[in-house]
Amino acid sequence: MVIAFVVMAPHLFGGALQWWENAHFFIGLGLRATIPFFAGLVDDLKGVRPFAKLTAQLVAALAVYALGVRIELVPWGSAPLFAGIFALSLTVF
Repeated sequence: MVIAFVVMAPHLFGGALQWWENAHFFIGLGLRATIPFFAGLVDDLKGVRPFAKLTAQLVAALAVYALGVRIELVPWGSAPLFAGIFALSLTVF
């Protein structure tokens, strides 16, 4: 899936320059997919406690947030609500 994003991104986002400006989004997607994947793989091979898996998912979500991929607007009827200080918790949730 990540390879498909990398290949298709220049076409989807209007050229190489636009792709480079949005690279943090794709890096965030890659992190968000890769960290839990490896946590699940280790769990399948060796067995991991639930708290460790939850911690891996939390680290992945925080890494994505740190790269700037955030939920800042919540659709609510005809006017979206600004998440404000709740953007971190909303994104991680």
